[in-house]
Amino acid sequence: MSTSRSLGIALVIALAACARGRPMPEAPMLPAAAAPAPAPPPKSDRCGLARALPKPLRVVAYLTGGRPALDALRRDLRALLDRYVAESSGGVSYEIVDAGKPSNAERVAASGLEPFEVQPEAPGAAPVRGVSGLVLEYDGRVERLKALAPSAAPVLELSIASRISELRALAEGRKRRVGVVTGHGEVPLGEPNLVPDGSGPDLRRILAEHFPLYELVDVDLARAPEGSLAGLDGLLVLQPSVDYTDAELRTIDAFTVRGKSLVVAASAVNLKAGDASMRASLSTHRLDALLRGYGVELRTDAAVDFGRSFDVLVYVSQGVRRLRFPAILDVRDDPRFGGASRLLDPTFTPFLKIARVALPFASTLALRPDAQPAVPASGFRVRARTTPKALRLVTSEVDLGPLRKWSAPSDAELAQHAVAVTVEGRLQSAFADARRPGGPPPGSRPSRVLVIASSQLFYNPFVRAAGSSADGDTVRQFAMPYANEVLTNTILVAKATLEWMTMDDDLRACADALSAD
Repeated sequence: MSTSRSLGIALVIALAACARGRPMPEAPMLPAAAAPAPAPPPKSDRCGLARALPKPLRVVAYLTGGRPALDALRRDLRALLDRYVAESSGGVSYEIVDAGKPSNAERVAASGLEPFEVQPEAPGAAPVRGVSGLVLEYDGRVERLKALAPSAAPVLELSIASRISELRALAEGRKRRVGVVTGHGEVPLGEPNLVPDGSGPDLRRILAEHFPLYELVDVDLARAPEGSLAGLDGLLVLQPSVDYTDAELRTIDAFTVRGKSLVVAASAVNLKAGDASMRASLSTHRLDALLRGYGVELRTDAAVDFGRSFDVLVYVSQGVRRLRFPAILDVRDDPRFGGASRLLDPTFTPFLKIARVALPFASTLALRPDAQPAVPASGFRVRARTTPKALRLVTSEVDLGPLRKWSAPSDAELAQHAVAVTVEGRLQSAFADARRPGGPPPGSRPSRVLVIASSQLFYNPFVRAAGSSADGDTVRQFAMPYANEVLTNTILVAKATLEWMTMDDDLRACADALSAD
């Protein structure tokens, strides 16, 4: 079996093992650190999920104790489940099984949960193997949250609430439908570009096989009849290579302002498939005309970050060299950056419990709240930023070649920039001539707009640049390290983005409360 095929299978196995529980991919061993201080108990009215369940829900938790963080998890989980029992008037029942007791070994083995290792408290001691997860039973269906990591109480609640919401939807036969805009030269999500020789799974197949709740529907805006988008929960716009027309932008706008979700995963940085030189042209293809009306400025630039970017070790005649790719942002939740300079928002559903996100070929963003005066300031949020050592490249063509020797010019204006933002609220049309004078749009729910300004967020950029020709051999050697280090989190972000787009009102309340906390 080829190395790339093995990796492709490994990606799917890793996804199946961890995506539903969404553990920290970079922390396979749970720490033995002291437990976090108890969080304030959540408000009982902030998430009505348990009250809304029409049928009984049974929760069986398998937990290994004996470490402060794990004991805190047991405490917070019991408090949350007690609240669910009370709010559901007995519709929710639960059991917590001590997975460390020998008498429970057979039940633990049959639970289908993934074992983990806990770091020892004493130096030199062997790690302890354990289990930390949930088995949810509802209306004849079973769902497993396979790896429940110790988290702050609100994060724990959202992790469990999202699984309950998905389980109910599956039991009731309801699909969550997301339209994927086509017709502008977008790279299909079904293109096999995750691993070098194309033998591994593509993102669309992974999502369909492992997350059957979500249905992706291709949408050609030029041919979409009036009202044909009504059955969709959200629209996903990927990197175009040709301009949008006014009519197409207005179709997206009319959909979005009716309480729907719009995700734009695109930037101004355009690279051609099979171009191993990785020379980019800058154009937003008129997406900026739409986003500007929502209060998001998509700038015509390429962001390069000298503070942190994707890198690989390569062997040269002089030894080992670290090769950096400043145009592929490596965004991490770094404790050195807090508040208004935080690099990655860990309370945001697409990034929840994900410590690292790669954003290839990003553009910078700026929020302009004046464009939507009816949306409160809290409705405008930055979700991901560069480090303060980022540079904006604004020439019409940009050399992003893999062997370019990058260095920041001595007179360069380095600064921190937003690269992912959200706008949430009762949006008026992005186009002034379509706005209702003095009033909100007709939608009964707040609209949601997410912009992740990366042109190849859901792809392996080195696979796309290499193509199949011999000219791509240099670039192709970086595709495997990228897949190994980045793609599991990319898949998790893709799934969680679909979740954020299609949340029902109760789950939205949970997510909004977490962000507020």
